[in-house]
Amino acid sequence: MSNLNITHTSIMDLYNKVTDNEEVYMDEISIFKLKYKDMIDSGVFKKAPIITPDFGDDENYDKVSDFINSYNEDLSVDKQNNIIEIYGFDNSIKLMRLWHKNALEMSEEEIVDYFDSTTIKGIRRDILKIILHDVIGVGIEWKYN
Repeated sequence: MSNLNITHTSIMDLYNKVTDNEEVYMDEISIFKLKYKDMIDSGVFKKAPIITPDFGDDENYDKVSDFINSYNEDLSVDKQNNIIEIYGFDNSIKLMRLWHKNALEMSEEEIVDYFDSTTIKGIRRDILKIILHDVIGVGIEWKYN
């Protein structure tokens, strides 16, 4: 049973916060998506494909990945946690497991070793990288294997 206490008042308060023209509410995922769109609109790169190209095959994909990695590295821990919270902790872990199994072709034992040997900072960085790829639909074909 969930500890979530949703009331009519809490829903209306959130609705008013999100839709109030004077107070713009944006979570970190929405901010990232807007920055990605701005980069496309300004011609820095084109929208990247859902399919990850072979290493070195797609200069545009490399630019998008560099943008994602740079964005990820520049986030404060609070903003990183906000992304994981908005995406959902359970969804984040499920996505990471799919990434390990399908993209990296890791066994269950190798996944356990990854968690045992990787710092929380490294795990958070990897989770954020795959979340950011997922929310803009870039290089995530492994998710559907």
